[in-house]
Amino acid sequence: MRLRTITPADNSTPLIPARTENRDQRESLFEHVAWLYAFFREHLFRDDTILVTGVDRSENQLRWARERASAIRLSNCLFECVNVLHLPCADARFDALIASRLFTVLSEPNRAIAEMYRVLKPGGRCFVAEPRYAFWASIPLFAMWLLARVMHSGNGYREPQKATVFSASAFENLFMAQPWKQIKIWQDGRYQYALCEKA
Repeated sequence: MRLRTITPADNSTPLIPARTENRDQRESLFEHVAWLYAFFREHLFRDDTILVTGVDRSENQLRWARERASAIRLSNCLFECVNVLHLPCADARFDALIASRLFTVLSEPNRAIAEMYRVLKPGGRCFVAEPRYAFWASIPLFAMWLLARVMHSGNGYREPQKATVFSASAFENLFMAQPWKQIKIWQDGRYQYALCEKA
């Protein structure tokens, strides 16, 4: 795992110092008894005081998310059909944002990062997880397009046929246009990650 912390040009101290070290080689409890952690998380230690907003452009995906939240009695989740390039909310609304595999199908990633920055509260954090390899990232898209063709279900889809994947430097550059207090970038396995804190 390669971890890199980037600080602004004003030479302020990063919140989390940069480090490079080998990942702990011991086995994880989560790999062997994840069901027990899930039980505690879902039934004993669930915190419904945290409000969660999920967004997607697909009403079908949102319906599925609503059904799933209802099935496990989550009352703190809201799901909205929005375009991440035009988030319909006020500035500085959220404490934290999570985006995973968003940029593989998004045409304007810089605009999405700008929107994420805009809606984060000062001190808020944004976590982004994106695939590193086009082959692996494109498999789900390829399978969906293939199934759509076999089922003859139209041809007006907005998703590309191949996933967009950023090199390590291009991924890092995505975040440089905003005045983050700190940006932490690392790669692990098939994914690359960014954790950004708003000033």
